[in-house]
Amino acid sequence: MDREEELSALRDAVIGGLSVMILSLRGYGKSSILKFFHEKSLEENVVGVYINCLRIYGGRDLLDIYAENLKGAASIFPQYRGVVQDFVASIPRRVNSKKALELVFSLSSRSNIRFIIFDEISTLLARFGSKTPYRGHGGAKAVAEHIKGLLDTYNVPIIAADTSLESIYALARDYSAPLLKEIKRVIFLGPLSFSASIDLVTNELESRSLILDERSVVKIVEVTYGVPLYILMLMPLVRGGMSPEDIEKILHDELSKGIFNAYFKLLFEKFSPTEQEVLIHISRKISRASDITRRIPGAYPILDTLVRKGVIRKIVKSKKETHYVIMDKLFEAWLQINEFGEYKKVSEQRLKVLSYGFEALMREALFSIGKSITIEDMTRRKVLIGPYKKVIRYEGALGEVDAIAYLDKNTADVFEITIEKADQEKIIQLVRKITIVENMGINVKNGYVVAYGGFTKEAIKKASQLIDGGARIYLLDKTAIKIIAREGGVRLP
Repeated sequence: MDREEELSALRDAVIGGLSVMILSLRGYGKSSILKFFHEKSLEENVVGVYINCLRIYGGRDLLDIYAENLKGAASIFPQYRGVVQDFVASIPRRVNSKKALELVFSLSSRSNIRFIIFDEISTLLARFGSKTPYRGHGGAKAVAEHIKGLLDTYNVPIIAADTSLESIYALARDYSAPLLKEIKRVIFLGPLSFSASIDLVTNELESRSLILDERSVVKIVEVTYGVPLYILMLMPLVRGGMSPEDIEKILHDELSKGIFNAYFKLLFEKFSPTEQEVLIHISRKISRASDITRRIPGAYPILDTLVRKGVIRKIVKSKKETHYVIMDKLFEAWLQINEFGEYKKVSEQRLKVLSYGFEALMREALFSIGKSITIEDMTRRKVLIGPYKKVIRYEGALGEVDAIAYLDKNTADVFEITIEKADQEKIIQLVRKITIVENMGINVKNGYVVAYGGFTKEAIKKASQLIDGGARIYLLDKTAIKIIAREGGVRLP
């Protein structure tokens, strides 16, 4: 569990008696961190209750699940055994949703329950809102108002969690007075860190007595973007001794006709026809708002909706230039691998360039930087990065360049990008690619080798020799990369 920052924030909130909202895209491990936090809290003698709202359809369900969860605390703390027995005995055969909520909060307050976790809270609001006594009296809004009242009455904070960012937007827009004002902190859950993703892959391999070399393990992390669900979906298909190229081949096949195809097809079908059209255009790198709206009349409100759902994000380059990118890169790859109207399937080789892995994420991060940032490279030299007018991958007669980042029409920085440890050959490749860009008639300001895995001693020595000779090249490791990603609003594994 590599979520110390999030776990610390939850602990602080519980200690301070504050309510928290956790948001994430599906598959990022939201439920896992909540269950882990609940279990660790019990170990620290802090009693809370975890409620999976997807299991709740009415008031009786809520009370049964609450009692079921509280039994876990009673097995550790004997003083809760009588509380649970009395509570179970008092549950009426029929109880409406409003009464059930009141019983949960009142018992929690009396019994020193320190927090209540509502996982997928928008589902609870929607289902209770369709039942008596909320139906016809405000629906989900009335449920939110009631919970707000219970929070005011009882000193029991909630940890509300959801994957439906659109539902939470509706809460903030329509129900801000009743519930969202009680939320004192919002935590957005990103992918696992690189090291935690490696650990997850390694654990899965060990559970099946399989062996992969380091490059193949890194490739699994790279193509799944550190999303726990995607790692767990891919791992059963992995066999011992597979190469990085084998991993990419498996993923491509699964996106085309396997488990990932089925998963993303179901996801795609949940969007409206206009939302689907917008997503297809963005996946083909039609990212500028003006271009999208010219092709799809009435697309502006759809873009706003998709942003609120957390499916795409907005990149503002200027007052007149706004771009959109798809958040889930594997979903984007699935869109690219399928044929939609005017858009043909993207080839496997081209797919690797557009979407798979670290290189594509770094291009997006560089493009998203809104202002110049100062970073320090491996040789302890400081340099200004960005902002960039556009960032492209070049493939042409002169060769290939991972990223050409334009500062203006005729000036650019050149990037050589790898998720692995860079050796001196990467330094030599950067010099070659700078030459390619200069031969295109572009003035190269700086060259960068971006290596998440760091640099070999030979690479640093080779770069130092070139720097001593006047070359303007910089070596960016994980520390610098994370600064670029944070400033660019990109989630890196």
